[in-house]
Amino acid sequence: MKIGIGSYTYPWNVQRGMTAADLLDRAIALNADLLQVNDNLEFSSIDWTSLSSKAKSNRIELQVGNVGGPEDVILCAKIAGRVGSPIVRFVIGQAFVSQSVHEVADDFRDAARICMENGARLAIENHDFFTTKQLAEIVSLIGHGCSITLDTANSLATLEGTECIVNHLGPHVVCLHAKDIVLEREFHMLGFRVFGVPTGHGAVDFHYLRDNLPSLESVVLEQWTPPANNQPPLASEREAVEPGLNFLRGVWAS
Repeated sequence: MKIGIGSYTYPWNVQRGMTAADLLDRAIALNADLLQVNDNLEFSSIDWTSLSSKAKSNRIELQVGNVGGPEDVILCAKIAGRVGSPIVRFVIGQAFVSQSVHEVADDFRDAARICMENGARLAIENHDFFTTKQLAEIVSLIGHGCSITLDTANSLATLEGTECIVNHLGPHVVCLHAKDIVLEREFHMLGFRVFGVPTGHGAVDFHYLRDNLPSLESVVLEQWTPPANNQPPLASEREAVEPGLNFLRGVWAS
């Protein structure tokens, strides 16, 4: 199993100027297997040739991801072809929510084909905009070359837990966004709060995921580190990465 980091491992730090080159340096220092570069970085500012060369010399797989429509998939597919990314992780944009699953699949089928032509599979991520049952239908309708990136927290927005997500999407999952969370009832008992915690210290059952994702190829540590005293948690976000990676390595080694 390839286990590594991505630009959403350090979302607060990326907002404050951490670059793709900085992330690769961290991946090297952490002995990560991969680095996933996603849409919270500006693709046009990245020297993809230099990044790819350095990643290859350090035996780190580069993966790429984006959000939006078919044209955004195609942009990423071309980058994937250049850097050797095996997937294009993709969040279908909110503009497509009003369409039927058949219409969405029709819109993205050519983009999935272009991913394949560039040596990558389209790996659609579960997010706020579609239920996992709808996503499973979209993947099946697109057909060859389409798979799933499973995020452990995003489907809470559609009121779906881990077992529901796995039941619908499990056979299609090739990439896991490993994000740990806690749900706590508000003090007034009228609602809940969801927030991130260091990986391995929350409610997500990673052993269950390990045992029930038969096509999984890579695990990317992600974090929802809450602010401290209304300040960006830059240091605590960075400090939680190495223990989180070690936890995930232990899960997939057991």
